[in-house]
Amino acid sequence: MADIYQNVQMNTLRKKALDRAITASLAANIIILPIAHVPAVRAFFQILALLLMGARMYRNRDWMGKRTPLDLPLLIFLVTIVISFFTTLSLETSLKAFKGEFINCTVFFYMVASAINDEDIPVLIKTLLIGSFVLAAYGLIDFFSHSSALLTMVYRAGSLHQGYEAYAQYIIMVLPFNILGFLYMKGRQERLFLAIVLLLNGLALFMTYTRGAWVAFGVELFLAALLAPRNRALKAALAGGLLAAPLIVLLILPGNLVWHGSGGVSADIKSPRNTVETRLRMWKGFMREFSKNPFEPAGYGKTNFNRKYKGDDFADGVGDKGVEFEQAHNTFINTAAQLGIQGLIALLFIIYTVLRISRAAWKRGPSDFDKAFGLSMFIMTIGFFTANQFAEFYIDDTSLLFWIFVGMLVSVYNNKLDDRMHAESR
Repeated sequence: MADIYQNVQMNTLRKKALDRAITASLAANIIILPIAHVPAVRAFFQILALLLMGARMYRNRDWMGKRTPLDLPLLIFLVTIVISFFTTLSLETSLKAFKGEFINCTVFFYMVASAINDEDIPVLIKTLLIGSFVLAAYGLIDFFSHSSALLTMVYRAGSLHQGYEAYAQYIIMVLPFNILGFLYMKGRQERLFLAIVLLLNGLALFMTYTRGAWVAFGVELFLAALLAPRNRALKAALAGGLLAAPLIVLLILPGNLVWHGSGGVSADIKSPRNTVETRLRMWKGFMREFSKNPFEPAGYGKTNFNRKYKGDDFADGVGDKGVEFEQAHNTFINTAAQLGIQGLIALLFIIYTVLRISRAAWKRGPSDFDKAFGLSMFIMTIGFFTANQFAEFYIDDTSLLFWIFVGMLVSVYNNKLDDRMHAESR
């Protein structure tokens, strides 16, 4: 009996050690993914997390992972990628993107959805907030070491990320969890921390001078004020933010911060005066060319856009002709160009499914945290893809971080929502 008890105790200790190691490895990924120029460190923690989650699945005899609501959308998206291989303008580019983006993100998604414990998720959300605090603090210090002019674009905050636009996309992913943390974090110190992180993230987002991210933040703020449960203090704060936003826009609208060139948008954009007109000209040119054969893909991989769509309309320059756009600075256009209209429909199906299961967790989650997490994912997904209509960062570390959190969402959906909730969310 003593030997049996000792074996049970040892197995329990091993299980707890593995659980803690998985949480720590995922937390390390959440912190390290937004940091540029550390590919070896990123690769180490990604492999470590996959190995540890694989060990848990082996221990639980869960060889194939759990079925998820995203199985069909991802399968359809995979089919459109494979179809694009037959017409791709660069097979090397397509295979590299397939391995580095689709396979990597999909494997992480399924491993997280199948192997994560429910109690890990609040820890990982707090890790995200701590990581964003560090990046925002560094970003502000770096910004003010180069410039003290907030209303003149002398320098743009990029923090430790690969650039200011990528950093702005990261902040857009963090902000819903930051704002809605007030719904379940009740301690005074926790709420003070949330307020400080929110302030720093808001300032850092402004200092990136990334207009698409500003629009996305406005969308997130509006959705949070509209959809957050009855919490007078939170709703009052969000309403104040919504009232202040137009005043800030009116303050900066006349300047170069919005137009990045001469102000205004002309009906004739053949010779763009600013980057807004440059993008509009390129998108208009794309729609004209794409409509000729919307089902023929250029091939998976963002640089295949530039191989197919050429000419003055696709030149990145103000006034004189500039260099051609490498990609469309718009996730939906890039997807349509790479995979055809069928690929865009598949991506929209994925987004719809993520929103559907987010809503299920938000409406029917058994705890305040589950509901806040579901609502945060709902708002983050909309904000994330809103920002990506003006840039293309549904790639690399940003897309991997997105799919890690979708995996966490699906884990909540599978583990905590009963059959009635599944049926009601359909």
